[in-house]
Amino acid sequence: MAITANPGKQLTTMIDGVSYHRLPIKTHLISDKDSIIDVVKKYVSKKLKSGDIGVVSERSVAISQGRAYLSKEIHTSGWAVFLSKFVHN
Repeated sequence: MAITANPGKQLTTMIDGVSYHRLPIKTHLISDKDSIIDVVKKYVSKKLKSGDIGVVSERSVAISQGRAYLSKEIHTSGWAVFLSKFVHN
C-alpha cells in the first residue's frame, strides 16, 4: 500500500535545513471509549524507529477524552454571537 498525503499536503517538509517526513497512519474510528495510549500502541509503536518522534492530533486526543462535541450540541449565548462579529484572523 503506497503512502500518500492528503490533498494540498506534503509528506516531507524542510525546516532550518532539516528534512522532516510525515507518515500518516490510518486507524479505526476513534471514540470516547478508546484509550489514546492503546490506539498509539496498536497503530504507531510498530512503525517508529529509534530517534523517531510520534505525534497524535489534538482532535484524536479530544475525541478519546470525551471533549469533542457536535456543533448542533453547542448552544451559544446572545453575547457570544454578538462578540463573534468582532473576531478576525
